[in-house]
Amino acid sequence: MDEVVRTIPVDEKICIGGDFNGHIGKEIEGYPSIHGGQGFGTRNEGGINLLDFAMAHDLGIVNSIFKKRDSHLITFSSGGHDTQIDYLLMRRGDRSRWLDCKVLPGDAVVSQHRLLVTDIAIRKKLVEEKKHEPMIICGCLKGEKIAEFRDKVIAGKDSRMYEDTNSMWEAMSDNVTRVAQETLGMTTRRISGQKE
Repeated sequence: MDEVVRTIPVDEKICIGGDFNGHIGKEIEGYPSIHGGQGFGTRNEGGINLLDFAMAHDLGIVNSIFKKRDSHLITFSSGGHDTQIDYLLMRRGDRSRWLDCKVLPGDAVVSQHRLLVTDIAIRKKLVEEKKHEPMIICGCLKGEKIAEFRDKVIAGKDSRMYEDTNSMWEAMSDNVTRVAQETLGMTTRRISGQKE
């Protein structure tokens, strides 16, 4: 991942999210520009590796920035143990665009992992030509819809081998987006008056 990030020009946006299998903990300790002091639990070696990676590439850990109750920080729960191992990393220079980041508590969409969501401001010039933007109605993901969503994502999973991780990611992303549109529905939001 280090090699891939080094190839991305500094003026391009980066958004890295996933299960990093490390605990950054709740304390900032040595990473004031990377860690926002709003993590969960105690730091371990995997968390230190993630923080060092973020520091090397001037990335901030978005879900350590916003003050949340523990239920909105815990991304993985198994056998009575709650941890935070899923993180979202973005360039620190884009900090003004980070509006919120939290875990949706309650039933997990997939076994043990909880859904981590973030709100990010998009520059107006990137979307100003569109009058309306179609959006998935994420608020409908509760109750019986969670099981339906999970089952359809798993059923649509492609098990073939891919040439690279980008191809695999695109296939997975397309599957999740398609299932979300079918299961949760779409709405249109007016964005023409949105400020940068």
